[in-house]
Amino acid sequence: MATKTSQHFPILLVLLVLTLSKSQNIKDAAVVAKLRKAGAIILRKASLSEWSMFRSFNVPKGWRARGGQGKNPYVLSATSCGSSSGSAISIAANLVAVSLGNETDGSLLYPTSFNSIVGIKPIVGLTSRARVIHITAKQDTIGPISRTISDAVYVLEAIVDFDYNDQASKEASKYIPHGGYKQYLKTNGRKGKRIGIVRNPFFTSGSGALQIQTFYGFEKLLRNYKLDAWVTPGSNVDRVLAIGGFPGINVPAGYDKNGVPFGITFRGLKGS
Repeated sequence: MATKTSQHFPILLVLLVLTLSKSQNIKDAAVVAKLRKAGAIILRKASLSEWSMFRSFNVPKGWRARGGQGKNPYVLSATSCGSSSGSAISIAANLVAVSLGNETDGSLLYPTSFNSIVGIKPIVGLTSRARVIHITAKQDTIGPISRTISDAVYVLEAIVDFDYNDQASKEASKYIPHGGYKQYLKTNGRKGKRIGIVRNPFFTSGSGALQIQTFYGFEKLLRNYKLDAWVTPGSNVDRVLAIGGFPGINVPAGYDKNGVPFGITFRGLKGS
């Protein structure tokens, strides 16, 4: 899809991202403006679980009032997961090569895991949320979804930047590497890296002191063991990433006995 020589590429957007096309908005969201500048052709907006799954606790994942139920292309009866389900489904169904999703608490990483595709959750503020409808400014972040790591990185490269319209952007922009992200697309990129594998993670979903300990425990673990990344099956520790605004990358890992995809997620500290 995205290469150094490509001029135009089609893309789908999660419905929370505002655009000028067929709407009452007076201007594009900041990430959309940057995509257009990079040569993107906005095809349509993808479906989603409305309001980051906060519309109702009884509505199935991937459903919205306008558009109905989103289906997992691999197993139609399986969950499509997450509020960015449509963005993930579109890639899995080969409707488009890349899309954008929004992460609050697993909204991007979960559907990419269950649809056998790649998803990147940037740190909060690395990609502008200006003119993006979000649940919480402390956790929401826009990230790319694609078939391959390289496509996702090229899209990420196109949308990261400082934006004074996003209060989190100033702090996050200091983590943008000099020379961009494409320089890290190497076949031997894992050489010399220390990766911790957590086979059976368990975290509290409570509040107060236990939640705070969980957050600081994640950061302490990486620093104490001098780890570049933490790897877990699936996307079952997304709340820790959400609380701290940490980054994560999901990649396909296989299929269960019923043919439902699952992924593994790499997690790290800000700037990792």
